[in-house]
Amino acid sequence: MKKIISLLLATFAFVAVVPSFVACENEDEDIKQEPQITLTTNKKVGETITLRFHRENTPTDVIGATKISEEEFDMDGGGLLESGVVDFVYKLTSQTVVVKGDIPYIRCRENGLTGLDVSRNPSLKLLQCDNNQLTTLNVGNNLELEYLTCAFNQLTQLDMTKNTKLEWLACASNNLTTLDVSKNSELGILSCSNNKLTSLDVSKNTGLYNLICFNNKIKAAEMSKIINALTDWTGKSIHYPWIFITDYATLSVVSTDKVEENEISETDRKNAESKNWRYY
Repeated sequence: MKKIISLLLATFAFVAVVPSFVACENEDEDIKQEPQITLTTNKKVGETITLRFHRENTPTDVIGATKISEEEFDMDGGGLLESGVVDFVYKLTSQTVVVKGDIPYIRCRENGLTGLDVSRNPSLKLLQCDNNQLTTLNVGNNLELEYLTCAFNQLTQLDMTKNTKLEWLACASNNLTTLDVSKNSELGILSCSNNKLTSLDVSKNTGLYNLICFNNKIKAAEMSKIINALTDWTGKSIHYPWIFITDYATLSVVSTDKVEENEISETDRKNAESKNWRYY
């Protein structure tokens, strides 16, 4: 009888503990799923970084840095930034900074970043991370992404195949050897100059109206494919996001630099001009 009672008590204790354990496990899971962005910088503890956010979507918490000042100001134009932005200056308490909250827009340029993890912030629409030391950037989970500028980093690859809402991509001055924009049918602006591209397929980018791809390794035959794929903008108006409206598309495929390896024939120049593309 004593053995039976002991067994029943042990069973009761186990059953009583299980709900608490499950509850704790669920709480841990909720914490894990909380939206956040993680930044790793080569700046020293005590130095500062500056992060910009949409006025109505600032962080709920920042771990690894202490806010020391903020500046709020309006932006010209429309879109997500129409209601203004806020620049926060943070003093580092760690070289790893975690920004918590639903963040649709973050500008983290010129912060000495060596790592940037945005995979747990699916609401991200605008990301500006130029002028850092990033060697990788994964935006595969950011399906709402519309605007990405990641120029002047050290990226060797950039996968944009899942970002079907992308309208603006600036990835100039990296170390890219290939760039697939075939899934980015909404793309209007593409800046990929100063890389190592030997070809560029823009045949699926029928809304493209600004292309900057000078200082790559695109020879004449591949350049012809680019020019032939360009949309004819004759008689159409083009609205640059937050900037202005124009009646012609713009193109920059070769520079006057001595190191320029791109090639374009006179025939292709005239072909682009006939479709209302202007060189600059």
